[in-house]
Amino acid sequence: MSKYLYLAFAAATMASACGTGDVDGCNLQGGPTPEARCQERESKLPTPEIAFKMTCEAAQAEYIDGPCPDAGKVLGCQVLDDTAQKIVDWYYSPKTRDEATMECADENGTVIEP
Repeated sequence: MSKYLYLAFAAATMASACGTGDVDGCNLQGGPTPEARCQERESKLPTPEIAFKMTCEAAQAEYIDGPCPDAGKVLGCQVLDDTAQKIVDWYYSPKTRDEATMECADENGTVIEP
């Protein structure tokens, strides 16, 4: 195998390992300052999610290699959807739909149903 083909194969393998369309979550419901919220990020580019994981863990929240839990979801707020990523904040009870809607409006987000 030529070195150029090998390099192309290695680059493609690394990009697929980082994965596009991967969904990761940061569950803020536990930890020292719990919130009734979990943030979900979907990467649309082959970029590693390590920065999101490190930020989540620094906040003493639970990093999830996958989507936020469905149980107890009240409402979602899509705060970003661009070419690089999609970010949704999921709100959980005891937060009410009205409270979640107001927070979403404060973030200039779009309300979405669970």
